[in-house]
Amino acid sequence: MKKLAGALAVGLVVSAVSQALAQDANALAQSKGCMNCHAVDQPKIGPSFKSLAAKYKGQADAAATLVAELRDGKGHMKSNATEAELQQLIAFVLAAP
Repeated sequence: MKKLAGALAVGLVVSAVSQALAQDANALAQSKGCMNCHAVDQPKIGPSFKSLAAKYKGQADAAATLVAELRDGKGHMKSNATEAELQQLIAFVLAAP
């Protein structure tokens, strides 16, 4: 019984942390202008994050490819985000449900 309670507590903490990180990444996407052209679950000017996650699913170099596109402005408008912010944004995009 203690193991079940412990596992449940860990699951709740992981869920809360994941939700907080997603909120932070969503706020970052808003502040960097990503949400002007993209949405999480529907296309706008650009594709949805959900469709990008599906497109790049299983590709080991997906994050590096997308970070480079945003950093260098090749295939996408150049972003003014730092390297760490780009990593966070791309992790958020690739984890879209």
